Amino acid sequence: MLKIGITGSLASGKSTVAKILSRGKYPLFSADKVVKELYSNKKFIKKITKIFNLKKKKF
Repeated sequence: MLKIGITGSLASGKSTVAKILSRGKYPLFSADKVVKELYSNKKFIKKITKIFNLKKKKF
């Protein structure tokens, strides 16, 4: 299976291009979606905050 990675700076249209390329024909992995899910998981935030010795912030 051909795999295509799309990179670019913030707000450069990566998600838009990915959606156009995947229009029902191919599976799409969205790192943005995964990160959003992780950041909404309080256990994940607590663990990462502890591992990296971070002060609690709003993610």
